[in-house]
Amino acid sequence: MRFYLLACLLALVGFQYAQAQGAKADRFVTITIAVVNSEKPYHVAFVRYFDKDGEILLNTSEEYKIDISKASRFKTGSIRKTIPIFPEAHRVEVTISGCSSLHENFFLVSDLDAAQNEVTFVFKREFETMTVVRFKGINPKKPCSFKIKGTNTNIIYYGDYVDARKELSEESRREEISIEIAESTLYPYKITGIKKDVEFKIGDKERYIDVTVQSLDDPQPEAATDTTTVTETQPAVDPRLRRDGESKKDWKKRLKELDEAAKKAGS
Repeated sequence: MRFYLLACLLALVGFQYAQAQGAKADRFVTITIAVVNSEKPYHVAFVRYFDKDGEILLNTSEEYKIDISKASRFKTGSIRKTIPIFPEAHRVEVTISGCSSLHENFFLVSDLDAAQNEVTFVFKREFETMTVVRFKGINPKKPCSFKIKGTNTNIIYYGDYVDARKELSEESRREEISIEIAESTLYPYKITGIKKDVEFKIGDKERYIDVTVQSLDDPQPEAATDTTTVTETQPAVDPRLRRDGESKKDWKKRLKELDEAAKKAGS
């Protein structure tokens, strides 16, 4: 009985607060929200209301679960909901985490009459890029443990095979990741190089961090002792060729500078 009375009291307070905030709806609209090309089992749609100044109205946000078809042929899902429109609402915005809209993701309350109170939203799944740490130099017979830390990332990775790799969560940020040898490692190693700016193509779904390590237990290769001095003539390098690690923009800029220098020399 006490719990029932407490629930009634809380409901009454909430209702009075909503009225005080002017959150009582004066009209309704039917919205359809669809998601296409998704590999996830479901998505969550967020419906938010904004006033004419662009400020979000308190206590008016709604969340709806959109189940994606389990049939591999379709990978789509949709919901149809009738939502309230509050007196102070000027714009209603729909968003879905991990998705981008195929057209405007909002509607203006002033346009509802022309739309006959029916609005449709279509979203598509965005496939997040993944950060992958690639380890070079691990002796599979002597595993090594690493500390991988950064924004939203704090893990111990146990590398026990050649060319080991660790996929990080989508929240990890490549530029903020740091890698160290973990104190709990079974065998001593040292990190000899970390490369974060590994080149990638726009369509690639993976971004790499390359880490080179060296086992301290393995015999180090000795420098060759040859009393014969060999002078090797290096082939001339064409200055117009693109250099390793040079961006396309910098390469074109350098070519332009070479052309301008050649013109000045010829004149």
